Amino acid sequence: MDPTIGWYQPEQIGRAQKLWSQIWEAQLGMENMNLNNSNPNLENKAPEYISLSVTNNFDQKLGPVNKPQNNVIHSNNGLGLGKRKRENKASTYGLNQNVQFLSDNSGLAPWRNRDQYTPGVIGLHEEIEDFYKYMSPRPEEHQMRNEVVQRIRSIISDIWPSAKVEIFGSFRTGLYLPTSDIDLVVIGNWEKLPLWTLEKAIQRQRIAMPDTIKVLDKASVPIIKLTDKETEVKVDISFNMSNGVKSAELITKFIKIYPSLPFLVLVLKQFLLQRDLNEVFTGGISSYSLILLTVSFLQVRQTHRQTIDGVGAHYSYRKKTV
Repeated sequence: MDPTIGWYQPEQIGRAQKLWSQIWEAQLGMENMNLNNSNPNLENKAPEYISLSVTNNFDQKLGPVNKPQNNVIHSNNGLGLGKRKRENKASTYGLNQNVQFLSDNSGLAPWRNRDQYTPGVIGLHEEIEDFYKYMSPRPEEHQMRNEVVQRIRSIISDIWPSAKVEIFGSFRTGLYLPTSDIDLVVIGNWEKLPLWTLEKAIQRQRIAMPDTIKVLDKASVPIIKLTDKETEVKVDISFNMSNGVKSAELITKFIKIYPSLPFLVLVLKQFLLQRDLNEVFTGGISSYSLILLTVSFLQVRQTHRQTIDGVGAHYSYRKKTV
């Protein structure tokens, strides 16, 4: 486990954990020194790891907030660590360097409303239930997002009265985190996608935060990205992509078939978010792929339990395991 991102339980913290963390960091430092000696252009190379010198503060419902210390030297033998592309308020990078945050609850797990969980897998089940209840959107949050959609829908209706605005993605299925964006698709008849026309209309109405409106017209799926000024909720707008709506309908059906699906998905989405693995363009996995993987796991598990008691000679990991 990478000690910069692993989240140790209190019973795992001790001399052995501290020793192996120091060995791991020392080995990483030696590798960087070797690379630095053999490659004169290393300073131009993208950083391969994140600085451990951070101070962690907790933001309720968003998780640990990492802030660089003022007196930190962001270099290692000439290797510039650089800055992250964007601040991730849920990041757990460097958390294990502050043992005082791990020795007790310290507000890092605000969903824990019990003094003690049942030992073993039952306790994990109980905590997942508490986590889901805590992270699930409240009626006020849902209404806030609906108002964002309504503001954008009003602008689109003024320009193209016959156009139809559909919601898809996590907001439509209900499987969204507080940091998740809103996915919208505009259905209409155009010879050329009117990305810039809509961008100018949004600029005129001033519903987006300054400098957050971006038109990605060269992407495989051209979209407009913006951040709502009143709520700071991020929005992605695409055109004539009906597949997203169909995918949301499929996920809604899966939720009815597998009641445990939302619980597992929210835990996994938060797990990936904390490690910056929730965006495809940064090397992560999309929410839709994550949900399909979880559905596949539940399907295989259900079939396996119905046909075989335990793992026997007839069980094929190659065919049935995700």
